Amino acid sequence: SSWEDGPVGTGDLASASYDGTTRIWDVGKCLVNNAKKMKHSLRGSAGGVWCCVYAPDSPLLATGCSKGTICVYSTAKKYDMLTRKSQAHGHHAVFSATL
Repeated sequence: SSWEDGPVGTGDLASASYDGTTRIWDVGKCLVNNAKKMKHSLRGSAGGVWCCVYAPDSPLLATGCSKGTICVYSTAKKYDMLTRKSQAHGHHAVFSATL
């Protein structure tokens, strides 16, 4: 699994997980008792999510999964999925977490 700081000023942090989810966390609430810390749980990937990255100059989050699927989400639209594309087959997929 991996994690990525969100766009400046959002307080978001994305975490990629082997259970097939990418979770968006509110970092500002992580130290507050009984606060809702998770903002979104994204389930568009077709396998365990290996990496996630926010685009530095646009409102996008990309994820790569173990089954070769790349998903792109809009951070401006409450993390709506914009695209999902299978790039590789089998267990030899390689992802670079750079947009």
